[in-house]
Amino acid sequence: MVFDFRNHALSITHAESGLFPSRVHPDEALVHASGSYGRLTAVDCHIDGVHASAFIDSGADCSIGNTRLFEALKDHDGRDYASKDVVWLTGVTGATAPGRLTTVQKLKLGRLNFTDSALVISDLPIFKVWELAERPAVFIGMNYLRQTSAVTIDYGRKELRFRIADLRVARG
Repeated sequence: MVFDFRNHALSITHAESGLFPSRVHPDEALVHASGSYGRLTAVDCHIDGVHASAFIDSGADCSIGNTRLFEALKDHDGRDYASKDVVWLTGVTGATAPGRLTTVQKLKLGRLNFTDSALVISDLPIFKVWELAERPAVFIGMNYLRQTSAVTIDYGRKELRFRIADLRVARG
């Protein structure tokens, strides 16, 4: 699956089609993942120095972390992550859930760094369903993904590729 933000396109195809070479281009950041059944967990994710389980959530406008992540961030560096801003998240079924808006300084996926972006803290039911309620976890939404020019999710190879060239074009 390729989210091509530069050309405003989404492509879904078989990895065997040859569109996804095994060689990593210099303008790509490769992140290995683990998982199955259509879920890939990024194995090398750190948020402000805290290790977290990370999932790509292309259906979410914003990135969402659980309370365990929030607590680990506060414990890690003592920075005040607290926010009085409450936001309401609406899922695809129309259900709503409250969240607290905060900002993280750096989300690191492999060698790729996202800086100074919003993160909503909310214990959505999916964290429990995917057995992530008891450890720091984050669903990486479009607010981070759109900072690249393209994102490729290869479920067969269990890898995520972020094209980091032409960022100005992708954001425009």
